[in-house]
Amino acid sequence: MKFDAIDFPAVTFCNLNPFQSDKIDEIIQEYLLVLSSQMHRVDENTGYNNETTTQSFQTTEAPEPFFTGEVSSLLSDASEKKVEAIERLRKLYYEPELSAEELSNWRKYQDNALFELASLNFLALIPDIDEEALKSAAYKLTEMMQGCTFNSRFCNPRDFYQFYDRKYGNCFTFNSGLNNSYAKARVAGRQHGLSMTLFVNQKQYIPGLGNQAGIRVLVHRQGELPNMDKAFNVPPGLRSSVALSYSEVNRLQGEHYSNCTNEEDYTPENPDFPIPGLYTLQGCYDMCVQQLIYQSCGCSSGMLTQVPGYRVCTSDDEGLCALRVQYDIVYGVNCSCPLPCKELEYSTSLSFSDWPAAKYEATWTPYIKERVPTLQNKSDIKNEFVSMEVYFESLKYTVFTERASMKFEDLVGSIGGHLGLWIGMSVISFLEIFELIAGLFSVCGKFVYKRRKSKTKNKDLEQS
Repeated sequence: MKFDAIDFPAVTFCNLNPFQSDKIDEIIQEYLLVLSSQMHRVDENTGYNNETTTQSFQTTEAPEPFFTGEVSSLLSDASEKKVEAIERLRKLYYEPELSAEELSNWRKYQDNALFELASLNFLALIPDIDEEALKSAAYKLTEMMQGCTFNSRFCNPRDFYQFYDRKYGNCFTFNSGLNNSYAKARVAGRQHGLSMTLFVNQKQYIPGLGNQAGIRVLVHRQGELPNMDKAFNVPPGLRSSVALSYSEVNRLQGEHYSNCTNEEDYTPENPDFPIPGLYTLQGCYDMCVQQLIYQSCGCSSGMLTQVPGYRVCTSDDEGLCALRVQYDIVYGVNCSCPLPCKELEYSTSLSFSDWPAAKYEATWTPYIKERVPTLQNKSDIKNEFVSMEVYFESLKYTVFTERASMKFEDLVGSIGGHLGLWIGMSVISFLEIFELIAGLFSVCGKFVYKRRKSKTKNKDLEQS
C-alpha cells in the first residue's frame, strides 16, 4: 500500500449513436436497404420469418432451446458429487408453462432483439461505405463539448485527441499523452478531477443504430488503444460521478515465473499484425484473431482493431466467415499472448444524482438556449445533456509484486536449518568437522614423513 501522486488516466468518450441523421442522408437510404435484408435474413436463420411464424406456432411445442448440444457442458466431466448437486438444484426449477397463444406472441417479443442484431450486422458491413464520409457524418468535439474543466482550470480543445471507432463513430480522448505530456493527480477530490458537460443531440439520432442515448466512457492508461467494449455508459439528465482507484501489478519475467513480457521486448509472431500502442493482453488477442480471420477469409474484421493495409470484410459471406473464426477460436491453443510484466489498472465506482438541480436550472437554461437554439423546453434540455466528473477518491493505491518463493540464499538457509533440526548440525559443527579432517590429514602427513625419513636413514647406513 502506497500514498503518492498518481498519473491521471486517459479518458475516452463517444456518443452512443455514431452518426447524425442530417449529415448522412444518402448513406441512410443504403442502410435501410441493408437493415431490411438483414432483418429478413435473421428471420430465416431463426425460423421466425413472417411466412412461417403463424404456422410454426399452431402447436403447443416450444421452439428448440438454444442451450443444447455442445453448449450444454455443465455436467461434462463432472464428478459424482457435482452431478448430485446439480440434480438437487434441478428440483427447484421447472420449465415455464406456455399456451399456444403465448407461443404465437413470442415472435412479436423478438422484434427488438432482431432489430439490434441487424444493427450490429450493419455496423460490421459499414466499412463498405467511404470512411471519410462516415467521419464527417459523426459527431464533432466542438458540437458535443459544452463545458470542460480539469483541476479547476478550463480545458483546451488541443487537450483532446480524436480517433474513429466503427461502432461509435468519432471518439475523443482527454490526457492521451500523445503530445508527450500527461497530467498527474496530486490532490484527490472532485474539484481536482475532470468535469465535462456534453451535448448528445438525440434529435439527430438514427433509430436503426441503437436504442440507447448517452455517452460511452472508458478510463485507461496513456498509450493504450481504447477498447470501447470495456467502457461504461453515462446517461443524460443526471450528474455521473466516476470515482477512481489505482493499482499496479508487477510480475517476474522468465519461464519459471509468470513468463510475462515487457512492452519494449514484445515482438509479434507476425510483424504485419503489430499491436497499435502499448502492449495489452486484449490487443495481442485482437491482432491474433485478425490474423486468423485474414488467413481463413482473406479480409480483416471491421469490428476488431483495424490492421493498416488489409482489406476489411464487407460482404455477408465474409462477415459470416469472420464470425465463424471468432466463435471457433481456442485462445490458449490458437493464440499465445503472454501477460504484461507491469500492469496498471484504474478501477471505477459510479454514482448518480439528479441534474441540473431545480435552483440551478433557471440559471443554466438561458445559457443552453443561446448555445443550442433548437432546444426550448426544460425536458428537451434535460434529455440532451450529459454531465460527468472523473476524479480520484484517494491517492492511496495498492502495488502487487510477484516474488520468487525461494531464492538461492533461501535454499542454502533452508538446507542448513533442516540439518540443524534433524541431526543437530550448525556452522560450528561444520567447522569442527573441517578441523577434524585437517587434523587427520596433519597426523597422516607427519606419519608418512617420519616413515620415509626412517627408510632413507637406514638405506644410507647400509651403503656405508
